[in-house]
Amino acid sequence: MKTLKTYFIVILVGALSVMFFTAPPAYAGGSVVLVVGSGSTLQSISTTNLRRVWLGQAQEVGGVKLKAAEAEGAGAVQDEFYAKHLGKTVKEVKKYFIKEALGGGAKPPKTFPDSDALVKALASDPSLVSFLDQTAFDKLEAGKLKIVKVSE
Repeated sequence: MKTLKTYFIVILVGALSVMFFTAPPAYAGGSVVLVVGSGSTLQSISTTNLRRVWLGQAQEVGGVKLKAAEAEGAGAVQDEFYAKHLGKTVKEVKKYFIKEALGGGAKPPKTFPDSDALVKALASDPSLVSFLDQTAFDKLEAGKLKIVKVSE
């Protein structure tokens, strides 16, 4: 009986260890949303077109001019956005833009010093598109920005 109990504890500890050490990193915020200024005509975008815009391969989607924008130090929100919509890590995207810069290719998204500056820019420039944590979006003044649906 004691051997069975010990065996069960070892299996349980092993299973919990696997779950803990292989779980993706999380952050305290909500989900990441794609946003534009309320003056933008963009309502939705496919993952493929979003990836093309973010990687500097397209400047227009469905007749709407778009420029990717980010806040410096976006951290875990940026990690989640890149993984979910670009299928890349932040490190992979940085490497991509270094390679592009050396070849005179695509430029990285426009960067703003913080999320307040980003929100202000998004609200005034209908061509800018960015990402925010859903919780941060919910705290914004109503009507400044709107969420864009991302479809597969």
